[in-house]
Amino acid sequence: MAYEIAYYQPDALVSNGYNIVNASWTPLYVVNGNCRSLEEIYAWNLFQFKKYGAKAADAGVNIQPTPQVLGAQMCAWEQPELQERPSLRQRLRP
Repeated sequence: MAYEIAYYQPDALVSNGYNIVNASWTPLYVVNGNCRSLEEIYAWNLFQFKKYGAKAADAGVNIQPTPQVLGAQMCAWEQPELQERPSLRQRLRP
């Protein structure tokens, strides 16, 4: 799972033969204190990786589409379930 791009860049992971899941910190890390706008989340794409705390306008690391990117994961933790569910519902498309 590629979420921290400071040490091993996603393009390097792919070129070294790894299959990866995009769990980019921004905008996919969705604890309540780190809210991203729906527009930012929906503008994101599977081949874009951004560091923690990146601004919406930051390009991050973009890689060429490849089947080695197996999918994505929205990471949500650090909160009680009763807080987590409404937080996630606000970020998912109906």
